Amino acid sequence: MSRLWRIASMVAVLVGATGPGTHAEESDMSSASALSPISLRDEEFFSLDRARLDQLELAYDDRVSEGLVLLAPRVVSVAVHDELPVVVLLKRTLLRAWEHPTGSTLSLVGVDAITGWVGSARAFVDSKDDGAPTRGAVEPSPRPQGAAATATMTGATAVDARTRLGIPWVQGRIALAAIWFDRISPVVSVRLEAPPDEPPPPAQPPRPLSLPPVVPGGYTRGRASPPAPATGAAFVIDPARDGRGPILLGSVGWRVREADLVGEARSKELAKLLPAPASALAPVTLLMAAKGAGAFRQLDWTVPSLGTEAANVGTNATAYFAVDLAKAFGGPLGPGSYALYLVLLDQIVGPGLFEIR
Repeated sequence: MSRLWRIASMVAVLVGATGPGTHAEESDMSSASALSPISLRDEEFFSLDRARLDQLELAYDDRVSEGLVLLAPRVVSVAVHDELPVVVLLKRTLLRAWEHPTGSTLSLVGVDAITGWVGSARAFVDSKDDGAPTRGAVEPSPRPQGAAATATMTGATAVDARTRLGIPWVQGRIALAAIWFDRISPVVSVRLEAPPDEPPPPAQPPRPLSLPPVVPGGYTRGRASPPAPATGAAFVIDPARDGRGPILLGSVGWRVREADLVGEARSKELAKLLPAPASALAPVTLLMAAKGAGAFRQLDWTVPSLGTEAANVGTNATAYFAVDLAKAFGGPLGPGSYALYLVLLDQIVGPGLFEIR
């Protein structure tokens, strides 16, 4: 696999995207049109070879100082194809590559906003796709210093997102992003298309009930909780102290779907668990990783929107939660740096960064 090396005179600040974007957007905001010539027709994704990837690599290297972007087809027929090929374009300094070997720390995240399915996994099966020194080798490479630290390397790698994420191969719309610890690519959207004569998929059943392990009073908005957006998620992290883990203070706002309604059976079950009636349940997923620890750990929750008025399909609802992250993941979090993201339908919000000392 070819790799481009270059001495960088400056390092751009990367800004991640949190919603669906075009298939040629870029996370280096220094050049809004940086990727306008970098694109693939849908059919090209299914016949990629190293020569075409090298072309993409060269074009990307010329246009950004650092960046992470995901290219994906807009429409894929599930009857014709059995894979969902995407291309990860990544330009980074050698210091960044040493700190975060992409073979073990770069992840793909996929979301089906219709069904509520969320999947996350390492993007690269084999660490040789990284192209950077491996810190876990018998003789670890030294930390890059001086000009070597700011030299850059660029790669274009094809990945089958269906295989990596276990994407349900049925009609739907999948939002995809690449996440590299504290950096996220713009989100791209892929429509999975079924044959015209195939009946539509059955109505989505509710997400299995899984309440987040909140602290006392954690389902109401506290003084430090962020206001809930009209649609999407927001959060802050209260650092660990006094023997407890860091507290995730989250809020979500969304348009209620049929699968989010509580219903009579769940209402009785929730009455035993909640301090007030729940009008709807938000499908929230938490993704968290420690620096250098590999793939994100994933928790799928149903966060209750508390209120006396019953929610209806199409109405807006809000929900709040305050969670001790150490308890959420089953024990104390070890010392180190952590990155956290929240997923709500097709929104991927983050990163939230915190340290455990």
